[in-house]
Amino acid sequence: AFHPVHTEAINMVVARTELLATLFFILTLIFYFNNKYALCYVSFFLSLISKEIAITLPVILLFYELLFMKKIDKNRYFKLIGVIIAYFIIRSVVLGGISSKDQAGILFTQTFFERAFTVIKVLGVYLKLLIIPYPLSPDYSDYSLGKSLFQPEVLVSMIVIIALIYFAYRYRKEKTIITFSMIWFFVAILPVSNIISIGALIGERFMYLPSIALPLLFIGIYETENMKLKKPILILTAVLICLFAMGTFFRNFEWKNNPALWGAV
Repeated sequence: AFHPVHTEAINMVVARTELLATLFFILTLIFYFNNKYALCYVSFFLSLISKEIAITLPVILLFYELLFMKKIDKNRYFKLIGVIIAYFIIRSVVLGGISSKDQAGILFTQTFFERAFTVIKVLGVYLKLLIIPYPLSPDYSDYSLGKSLFQPEVLVSMIVIIALIYFAYRYRKEKTIITFSMIWFFVAILPVSNIISIGALIGERFMYLPSIALPLLFIGIYETENMKLKKPILILTAVLICLFAMGTFFRNFEWKNNPALWGAV
């Protein structure tokens, strides 16, 4: 709620899609966990028609059940897939295809490997913004695309991503919530990471749903550490919340009007 990276999603009118999709996304999970499955499917559909990022919900739910429940209800997943199929049918009718005919992605001219390197670099930027949301900008068009594995940003991002994936797998039983927080982030951010080329290279508004991984991470750290460390963890969390709140308060002024916004850029 206090994270400065969310100032764009809240202040930028077009980013209302992120807010709506996330609202119905969370509602879907709540309904699912409380065995209100009819409401769950309706809420999932509303999340999908708010924004495409909701398509990641069955994947996140699958990992949740594998990690915490140790079982999978295949019948409910077939129904979730049925909702996705219905969504794509409606989308195709409205747009004349799966995607808009007039929308060209920002990476459509890149080769496969160049796009892969760009995706790795973009994921690294999002990870950095999640932990250290500074500096922030409404416009990231000056970021260079990935061209080689040996670009410093690409190489560092790849090392960090591999390390996180290894940690999540290695400690999936002892630190289950931490593992799930990492899965949440990577699954939720993939649709906007330009694996399928979209209209923006990087956008802070895209962090709205994936950033739920951060409180999950802190909960996981708190739950798995011994009693002596619980108090320092709470103090660190409180300090971060205060810093994030200050950053959010002052960043909101950048969205006051056009001169303030582009002056900040």
